[in-house]
Amino acid sequence: MMIHGLNNLPTLEPTTPAKDLCKDCIGLDYCKQELTGMIPHDEEYMGTIRTRLTPCNYKQTKMERARLDRLFKDAHIPERYADCYFDSFHISKHNQDAVNAAYDVIEKDKGVIFYGERGTGKTMLASIIANEMNKQGKNALFTSMPELFDSIRARFKEGNAKDIVDGVKDAAYLILDDVGTEKMTRWVSEQLFIIINHRYNKQLPLIITTNYEPKEFARRLCVVDSNGPDRISAERIISRLNEMCKFVRVGGTDWRMKGAG
Repeated sequence: MMIHGLNNLPTLEPTTPAKDLCKDCIGLDYCKQELTGMIPHDEEYMGTIRTRLTPCNYKQTKMERARLDRLFKDAHIPERYADCYFDSFHISKHNQDAVNAAYDVIEKDKGVIFYGERGTGKTMLASIIANEMNKQGKNALFTSMPELFDSIRARFKEGNAKDIVDGVKDAAYLILDDVGTEKMTRWVSEQLFIIINHRYNKQLPLIITTNYEPKEFARRLCVVDSNGPDRISAERIISRLNEMCKFVRVGGTDWRMKGAG
């Protein structure tokens, strides 16, 4: 657009620097760049200036989400909780510590293992964490333990399991629901250790839900064969989880049974 300056001569209207267009942006739906989510940068190349486009954080998250969606058939927040946030969760004296821990995950990148009886809201609370993360433009991968290993097994049969394992290992936030329900074979134990050990070394947040108290949870991670339980396989996983996460009980009664005759 042309504007007029001194002596009524036309001058170019000053343009807003590309990086300043992103200031206070709250998502791709509000992007002010010419190409949504792509930030132009001028750089010198062989004596000339050229413009290079790089994706913003929101665009990178969307691209990573699309990549993970291609890898996983079932790695999604349960539909029941797809639109749940903290104002959807019934807070009581029995689950206040768990809610506080959920805020610590979001605000401080803390890891947590929510445990407690069925129906007390563990999966819903984990889903709320994922929804809050995704709203902030942070990619959270949510999958149940059985669904995850079904996906990995299917990829192994196709000969391309590395992509899916790498996707779990490197997800910005990983939420594993229903850990302890999967039969702990030696293969499952090894794959789980690879994932957890990688995230431990990279200091990537991990959120787990389980129906089992800490001691029973550790027992459930043991490989059991003809020689009995192999505690070493479980101990190397638990030792890392103890440093990555804190166990937090989600108390209360089974809300799904309320009103049942």
